[in-house]
Amino acid sequence: MGSWLSYSIGSCGLCGSRVRNPLDSSAGTSLWGWNSSNYDGYSEFPTAPASGSNADPLMLVDGKLAMDANMVVNRTSASQSAYRFGPSGGITTSYSINQTNGDVTINESQPLYRCLDQADPADWKRCGSVTQTGVRFNRVVTATADHAIWRTADTYVSADGKAHNVRATYVNYEYGPLGYRFGTTGTYAASTKGDKSGAALGVVAKNAYAVLGVKYDRDDATISAINPVGDIVMSPRPALIRVINPTDKYVYARWSLPIAAKGKSVTVKQAFTNALGDARLTKLRGLAIAGLAK
Repeated sequence: MGSWLSYSIGSCGLCGSRVRNPLDSSAGTSLWGWNSSNYDGYSEFPTAPASGSNADPLMLVDGKLAMDANMVVNRTSASQSAYRFGPSGGITTSYSINQTNGDVTINESQPLYRCLDQADPADWKRCGSVTQTGVRFNRVVTATADHAIWRTADTYVSADGKAHNVRATYVNYEYGPLGYRFGTTGTYAASTKGDKSGAALGVVAKNAYAVLGVKYDRDDATISAINPVGDIVMSPRPALIRVINPTDKYVYARWSLPIAAKGKSVTVKQAFTNALGDARLTKLRGLAIAGLAK
């Protein structure tokens, strides 16, 4: 699977991915985009995403709008270009490659910020000064199974020793037109606006995870490089998954994450897969679910 990342939580956790033929490097249709991201503060209802409206912010810490370092660095001026709070916003990164199996691991760490001069600005680009929320965001991205599975493990840590509450809403953009499957079985159906929670997510009470399956269906029903299939495996189960726009395929997954005091943390794990057939996808899904325990 060919994939690329970009500023991770603040832009694209998994910006794009497609199945590639290892013999000639030919690529199929891209399936994922913008995934595992707090994409530049987009509203929960992105009828005009570029406006930066925070009517229902993606990220809240202790009930107040929170910004990642990418937003702080690049997006707090009207021109969206000035480095107003330093050139990095406190982001640290590193990576490693397993020479035995080719697995790639990327580590990212950054503080989460909030505005000082506006408690919850209608337009976060007007934020003039920031302070840290007391919560630090640590992400580990791992590409495994010949890069057919991309995992993200996002840990929210109490950096100030205090208890916090994080409401994290992740944007998932899937290239379309698509069919959706909630759970590990069943058919792919056209998406509809609205919320999915509890049993509607296709999970049973004992499962600590949820699975959202997608199928690209541009030309016909045949699964192929043009019409790939894929899964997102999410743990813990999100409180809800919201399909916003059946045409543009914005899908949001939301978690409420209480963090205990004294440096405690809570982690959200997601795994993304691409495949050219249901048999391959079933195998990758099993590996993705087993990987949740790591």
